Parts: sequence; structure tokens; C-alpha cells
Amino acid sequence: MNCPFREPFYGERDETEEKKLRESVAHWWQSGQCYTRYHQARCCAMSEWSPWLRPSSGSPRTVIVLGAVPAGLSEAVERLASALHAIILADPQSGVASSAPGYDLWLNHPDLFQQLNQAQWVIQLGGRLVSKRLGQWLAQTQAHYWLISEHTQALDPNHQSLEQFVVPPPHWLPWLQALAESVANTYSAPGEGIDSVKTWQQTLIREAKHQMQQAATTLSHTALSEHSVFQQLPALLPKWADIFIGNSLAIRLADIWSDLSGHRVFANRGASGIDGLLACAAGVQRYRAQPMLVVLGDTSALYDLNSFALWRETSAPAAILILNNNGGGIFDALPVDQTLCDTYYRMPHDLGFEHIAAQFSLGFHQPATPDDLVVSVNQALTTPGADVIEVVTPAGEAGQVLSECLAAMAARGTYA
Repeated sequence: MNCPFREPFYGERDETEEKKLRESVAHWWQSGQCYTRYHQARCCAMSEWSPWLRPSSGSPRTVIVLGAVPAGLSEAVERLASALHAIILADPQSGVASSAPGYDLWLNHPDLFQQLNQAQWVIQLGGRLVSKRLGQWLAQTQAHYWLISEHTQALDPNHQSLEQFVVPPPHWLPWLQALAESVANTYSAPGEGIDSVKTWQQTLIREAKHQMQQAATTLSHTALSEHSVFQQLPALLPKWADIFIGNSLAIRLADIWSDLSGHRVFANRGASGIDGLLACAAGVQRYRAQPMLVVLGDTSALYDLNSFALWRETSAPAAILILNNNGGGIFDALPVDQTLCDTYYRMPHDLGFEHIAAQFSLGFHQPATPDDLVVSVNQALTTPGADVIEVVTPAGEAGQVLSECLAAMAARGTYA
């Protein structure tokens, strides 16, 4: 038995800390219910939802969170959100658009964080969420919490008290459609309650978008940087192209800046390491036989160098976009000792990818401007075979810019 216990293990009891722990689970403790309620749901008819929904003068203030989910759910999610006047916060893996994009950044705004905290119901579809700040918000919310998953495994790293619906992937779409229809019937009556929910939803979405627009204006749109690449990413992708996003800094910046709805988005989450990303992406593209854009960092590419050989055999077009900031750029945004960063974390290598691409007989591009990047990606995704596209940026720049954006968001205070 492996039972983790909270520190401190020794000394006197800390009654203040114990009180905090009890308060965090008070809403569950007083409910008389099991901590996690599992429900096996193969497919629900609309009539079967009545015991779960609570009729009131207005729909509850709802947040729909999407992680890694089956493809083709976009319309059903939007219909459910429309029926509930809900806010959609969609992970880049979901293939669904957020109604308030950039939440990993704007959740650092204290007023927006507290406004989202007025939510009374959270519906989370899938897990493996990228956003740290969304995870922090979910960890402390007192909202009624539903988690929809493929298996009974614990997908909530915060171990919240929740209702977990176990739905096999083929049934997700009819399950959501039945829920949306039942919700529309239950909360359809007009009244002050619904007006209040609409105001909450519209105000938060409007202010979140305003804050993201302000954040975007502080960044350079003429220079090529990691941030500008991910702001540009949706426009770079043809409608028929898949995208595979690497871990570490790449998927975090995609989470902030890129609306990838309408594309099949693949990522190797879970342990979220950088080993084998090129091999995994090659396997996905081999199966899908679709044009694919792979975006990952330089360290990730170097850790899986031998897998470039797999891309020699692809017939469908592929662009392997490598963000070369000379090491592990994610550590520039983490609270690590900067005097030790190069030696133990960032590990600069001073290597380029032109000769590596030549070694594996792959095409190579090194764009210098955003316009050059458009040309390079378009060429790679419209011609057979795989091309390596290397975007070279200053070491430490992306992490520093991200830290500055977060600090600026936190310092803005109350909005007008």
C-alpha cells in the first residue's frame, strides 16, 4: 500500500492548517455523498437527464472545459454552451474553439479569475489539460463538478469531489447531444436568472478578449519569435492539414495564442516529456496519410534525432517546424535559479538543423521574417515529402516575454 501523507510528519498539530483542509472539502463533507460518483453512461436519452438537472429560474453559471477529447464534438459542445449560456475554455488538443481564448494568460488577471469563480457548474470533457492557471482555478472552485472521461481513471490532478461519467468514445457525441437537448428544455424559461447568467457570460468573455488584445499589442509583429509563430499558426495551416504540437514551451504558447479549432490536433501528453515526439508524430502521419505540421522545440528534436529517418519515407507533405532557442526555453519562465539555469536546465547546445536535415535527405528552410515563414510552411505542406523549417530565436526571449505578459496581466487591477 502506498499512502501519501501531508507534511509535517512531526511536531505539534497545526490546527490552522487542519481548518484550511477541512474548509476545502466542507461542501462535500456536508453533502452526505461519496467523494467521487462514477456513472457508466453508454448513451443517454433526453428523458434520462431529468434526475441530474435542477430546474431553477435560470441556468447555473457554467464553464465547459475541454481537454483531449474525440474528434467531431465542436457543434455539440457549442450547442450545450448556447443552452447554458456557458463559457468554453478549450485546450489546444480538443479541436474546439474557446469563447474566451488565452485563458492561461488572462486567468492571471485577479478580477477575471474572481469573475470566473462565480461559476456554479463545471463540465470538464477529457483531461490532460495544458494550462497551469486553469488547473489552479479548477483546484479551488466550489462549483458542482462533472468530469466526462473514457475510463474510470482519475483525470483530475487536484482530486476534487466530482461526478465522473464514463462514456466510451463512440457515444460522446450522442451523449452530449442528449444533454444539450435536456438542458435546453430545463433552463429555457426566460427570467431574471437567465438574464443574470447571460450578463456574467458576456461580460467575462468581452473583458477577457479585451485583456488579450492589450497583451497582443505589446508584442512585436514584425520580428519572428516563438510568440509570433503561435499567433500566426492558425493562418499558416491549410484546412485539410493536421498539426502535432510538442511539449514544454511549444504547447503552452499554442494554448495562449493559437485557435486550432477545425484541425485535428495531436499531442503526446500524459508524462508530458520530450522523448520520442518526432517518432510519435511520424506514426500519426503514417496512419492518417494527411499533410501535417509538427511544431516542437530544439531540445525535443535533438532528443529524438534518429527519428528524422522515419520522415524520409512519408509520401504526404509534412513540415517539421523547430523553434531553436538554443536549449530548454521553458525554464526561462519557471522560478529556477538563473545562475544555474544554463548548466542544469537550459543546456545550450549551439547546434543548427541545416546539416541534420541534409543528413536525412530532408528539405530545409530557415525563415527570417513572418512572411518568410508563411512561404516556407506553404511550400512544405503542398509538396510531397518532409521539410525541416528552423526558426532561430534568442535564448531566453520567449520565457522572458511570457513572464512579462503574466506580470502585466496581474498588475492591471480592476478593469473599467
